[in-house]
Amino acid sequence: MNQELEKLYPEALIGGGPIRTVFQAIQHRLRIIFPDQIYKHHIVPPHASKNDWGKIIGTTPAIALGWTGWNPDRDCGATFRGDMSFVLFGIVNGRSAAQLYFGDDRLRGAGTMGITALAAAALHGMDVPDMGACMVRKATVPTAAADWLKDGTAIVALEIAIENVAFDFGPLTEQLDDFLCLASKTQINGDTSQDATTHQIGDAT
Repeated sequence: MNQELEKLYPEALIGGGPIRTVFQAIQHRLRIIFPDQIYKHHIVPPHASKNDWGKIIGTTPAIALGWTGWNPDRDCGATFRGDMSFVLFGIVNGRSAAQLYFGDDRLRGAGTMGITALAAAALHGMDVPDMGACMVRKATVPTAAADWLKDGTAIVALEIAIENVAFDFGPLTEQLDDFLCLASKTQINGDTSQDATTHQIGDAT
């Protein structure tokens, strides 16, 4: 790909666009609420293996964040627009079932209920500029995790979403039209003036 054509690809999109913007905003807020001096922070791989999870739950307390999808609205029309979803995991240790739920009244010793309460209070309603407000849709204790969690370790999962996100934000709007109308000129039967192919992605109108 020549350099002139590559310039039409917005760096913001190549790096993840609005998905990355929201992810990093959530990540930043979590590092404030659950400071690095106490909590180990992880990014959950897109397809986490048993070995990946072993590393995540190996050091507690821990916070792990992953992206789970961006689902378009049925009536979004020609502009991609929909709800963006993320999952937050809190991993804790405790000597009893009560401690795994309630913790020991210290930030370092917060239980699954404490992690849920802290994260929900900090994230629900948090405004991400140009994107919208975060919503905590669900908090659960995954029963499927019981098979590979060590005794005295528990995990809580929170589903986080921002609704109705599109590409209509900030500097990206100025670059998007050029990207959507990528065109290349090739030689056909010796005629280099003829547009041989036009690659259009989405609706450039």
